[in-house]
Amino acid sequence: MHLRTACLDETSPDKRLYIDLCDSEWRAVEVTADEWRVIKTPPARFIRNHGMKALPDPAESDIDLLFKHLNVKESERCLVLAWLVAAMRPTGPYTVLILQGEQGTAKSTATRVLRTLVDPSRAELRCAPRNQQDLMTQALNNWCIALDNLSAIPTWLSNALCGIATGTAHGTREFYTLTEESLIDVMRPIILNGIDDLATNQDMIDRCIIINLEPIPPKKRKPQSEFWCEFNADKPAILGALLDRVSLALRQEPHIKRADLPRMADFARWGMAAFPPNEQEQFLTTYDQNCKSAVVSGLDGSSVAIELREMVTPATPFEGTMTELLKALNARASDRTRNQQAWPKLPQQLSSQLRRLATALRSTGLEIEYLPGHKHGRKVCIKASPASPESSREENQAVNGDARGDANLKGDARGDAEGDAWDAGDSELSHCSKNKRDAGDAGDAELHNLYKPNGDRPPGQPGTTSNGNLPRPDEPTLFGPEDNG
Repeated sequence: MHLRTACLDETSPDKRLYIDLCDSEWRAVEVTADEWRVIKTPPARFIRNHGMKALPDPAESDIDLLFKHLNVKESERCLVLAWLVAAMRPTGPYTVLILQGEQGTAKSTATRVLRTLVDPSRAELRCAPRNQQDLMTQALNNWCIALDNLSAIPTWLSNALCGIATGTAHGTREFYTLTEESLIDVMRPIILNGIDDLATNQDMIDRCIIINLEPIPPKKRKPQSEFWCEFNADKPAILGALLDRVSLALRQEPHIKRADLPRMADFARWGMAAFPPNEQEQFLTTYDQNCKSAVVSGLDGSSVAIELREMVTPATPFEGTMTELLKALNARASDRTRNQQAWPKLPQQLSSQLRRLATALRSTGLEIEYLPGHKHGRKVCIKASPASPESSREENQAVNGDARGDANLKGDARGDAEGDAWDAGDSELSHCSKNKRDAGDAGDAELHNLYKPNGDRPPGQPGTTSNGNLPRPDEPTLFGPEDNG
């Protein structure tokens, strides 16, 4: 039995997908590598759960009609289209589509539009579930999970959503039994929306596509009744255009051979197959950039990652135990950072965070290697590659330092020139002093007038103070007038 979409033989070269229209006649759409058509008696058997709504009869059209009703930037439309085509596939893994934006960016409307094209329901948008069992029950009865207006995603919910997107199971004891177990095994496409950055856990970041929606200008806003009337009129044509892309993906997927696929390789391969050959590389580049941007955004939300990226450079790697690393990070971090709830208080907590951040840090140029243990504990080695952002920052600092050093060298040159001139004056003065000293007491008085202001003279010379400089008018000399005769 299948829910909404089915494939009877995934390994067959003549693979056929069946999408339940959920109408009263139990019709379905059969999609092959060559075409799609509506059939009355599909070989696949479907489950109809409470709340499921029917899809319209698809019609021929162009996919651009979809984005007439979505507030998505043109550069990110290929990602939304790939998610939709993948959501019609009966097997995953699936990516988590996250729509983010400020108030007035039509996040909820876009979520509802996407959900109704894949799995229309009487309750298309849901609030965050209270626990994992509620979430699994929702996944069991709906093909697509759409959570609306989230402020944050707690760790348990993030882990559960990651599991549902790539496949997970939940078991609980059956009622009125002692040893029987009820199992739920699901893999579902997911849509989330909210104002804040929802993906902060690296596991979630690796599985998600983040679309940032822009505010809608007041002149382009429409009443909901008008918007949904226009969308429902276009919905059959949009569905037909999506089915064209599913058929194209079935035809091209066996020929997609890449050695540099991202972590969600199945989605990337299926997404590439849903585009014409001249658009496949652009899709993969856009998806790769979206993943990297999400990773950097996630690292910016981790205080440990921020401190590590500032501390470790190609010139200053770290090698030591977790206790030593925690001590080094505590020495760098401010009191406000150390008092954060997420800041590790124990080496074990730091080790756990470091393992979760290792993949993301590696993508930014920080390599983390765990060395064999010794009597003082297991050591970790953290190095920054020369091409990492940390090394670029260090290089900029070095360039600035060199510029300051060059300025200092120029200052030293000027100082040396002034010192040489001063030394020449001192030689003249010494020669003059020798001749004058032989002239007697009158020469000594005359010699006193030849001393330069601020000249370096040994303490105790006639007419100087104890520090070797000429006296100020209000400062007594070491030798009074009575001593100069």
